[in-house]
Amino acid sequence: MRKNQPFILLLMLLGMFAFTGCSKNISKAQAPPQEKEEEKNCLEQSIPELLEMTCEHKILTYRCDECRYETGVVKVASSLLKKNGGLIELTRADWVNPSETIELTGELQPSDGQTVHLAPRVSGVIRAINADLGQRVEIGSTLFEIDSMELGEAKSDFLKKKAFFELAKKSLAREQRLQEARIGTGQELSSAVTQQEEAGIELHASKEKLLRLGLELSDVNGLKPGSLSGSAGFLKVKSPIRGIVLERHAATGEIVDPSKEVMRIGDLSSLWVWLDVRAPEMAGILQAQKKSSLSVKLSVPAFPEKIFTGKVDFVNGAVDETSRTLKARATVDNPEGLLRPGMFCSVKIELSQKKKVIAVPEEAILSDAGKNFLFLHLKDDYFVSRGVRLGKKHAGFIEVSGE
Repeated sequence: MRKNQPFILLLMLLGMFAFTGCSKNISKAQAPPQEKEEEKNCLEQSIPELLEMTCEHKILTYRCDECRYETGVVKVASSLLKKNGGLIELTRADWVNPSETIELTGELQPSDGQTVHLAPRVSGVIRAINADLGQRVEIGSTLFEIDSMELGEAKSDFLKKKAFFELAKKSLAREQRLQEARIGTGQELSSAVTQQEEAGIELHASKEKLLRLGLELSDVNGLKPGSLSGSAGFLKVKSPIRGIVLERHAATGEIVDPSKEVMRIGDLSSLWVWLDVRAPEMAGILQAQKKSSLSVKLSVPAFPEKIFTGKVDFVNGAVDETSRTLKARATVDNPEGLLRPGMFCSVKIELSQKKKVIAVPEEAILSDAGKNFLFLHLKDDYFVSRGVRLGKKHAGFIEVSGE
């Protein structure tokens, strides 16, 4: 049984008594037309009028135990109030910003800016896989290693160019000493300068090539003659971001090249959810997006009790010709990493309006003979029923206005 059900039942009983009880003891079905009109007039009295009305017993009507019910007034002892251990709770009507909730379905995808497709920058054979599907990796973690003949040749060429540069550097130093001793010629010195500059350019180009092939600067600077041995073509491919291995498309011993994606790494701290907005919801979303950013609440079957939040950050400029829907995208926070790409989800978007309306808790609304009403505080322990027109519901509240 619902926790607040006794409160609802008690008010319903009070409401039925307020509308059917009468000192004349005449039911609505049996009352003559004139008495029906009198009863209607009594129930439509304003609050100031009710406070001043007197009954046939020469006392204020709302205080009369026999006559107050004709005006829709009931007396509620303070002991019956919830704050005093009773079952009836008092609340206040309040101004609220009405909002319309749009419910959509979508699919979670990793965002492009937080996803990296990894392939080696040079052809080779995979010699080791260091990260598997679903594994969390850090920046700089080795994902896989390859053995590349092209890389080995590039390293050897670099060492050769480095040796030529060192030789040209020594030759220039010797010519400079000879020139200072007035033994050498200017032509030989000029030739030595040119040779060193050319060797330096070639060395720089060879170094840049190694960096483009995927070697780190520290590895390039550490290359020395005799350091290659059997590992000349070895290359470690490392992760440029922190994330999770989402895909793996190769195995040890497989030949790969720059055109073949080996792994896909994704940072799942936030995800995209793509939504198909139907025609009836398009106007509301487009208008609301112009005024402010739209917040979304998302749930997935895997975690039905958990609500994830995000914001709509993109609405397509054209309607899909096949589905006749408008594509929208929201970015959803995923700090705990519970959400995964490919999950289907339910999304709620609340469209707020500027105009405020009066709303009360839904439990405060009662009905009798097809009429909706609630009880307003009159004075002291007295409450009076008032008919209301109902509007939209908002998270346990409902819009009301006078009849």
